Amino acid sequence: MQEDRLLTEKWARAMVKQAGNQGFEWISFKTNDLAKTSPLAGRTSVIRAMPEEVLVNAYQILREEARRLKYNREEVTILSPRSTSQERGSS
Repeated sequence: MQEDRLLTEKWARAMVKQAGNQGFEWISFKTNDLAKTSPLAGRTSVIRAMPEEVLVNAYQILREEARRLKYNREEVTILSPRSTSQERGSS
């Protein structure tokens, strides 16, 4: 991972890891048992909903980097459910 790149990881709680010239710096958001699940990528992501200024201050990044973080996170569907017409045809 290159310096100043962010790596997001979702597992029971949101964590963000930022690479620096001295290694990795951890930033974590701990939640409780009643927490809601929020997507970290795509058009409905919590990161996209945050104001750029919040991202700049929270992650200590430039405004342009915050803009890229918000808007360069495309959604990709890896698996999609089969439609009912496909299910009937395979029976």
